[in-house]
Amino acid sequence: ISSTGDFGIRIDQFISNSYDAARKLKVGDIITHINGVKFNTSTELSILLDKCSPGETVSVTYYRDGQYQEIYIILGR
Repeated sequence: ISSTGDFGIRIDQFISNSYDAARKLKVGDIITHINGVKFNTSTELSILLDKCSPGETVSVTYYRDGQYQEIYIILGR
């Protein structure tokens, strides 16, 4: 992932295609919110995800092709 400044985090690659996120998101998507909370840096994203548990379902808002979309992802273990 890479920071896009004040816009969110762009997905550069997936470590494994077996995770729910890799099946629902695409390289190039920009994640802007987790569970409704906006973030701008990978550090902020890590802090948000540290508050969640493996196997938990979280809402993810992302930007793709000029549109914001929301999906639900089960966090990996």
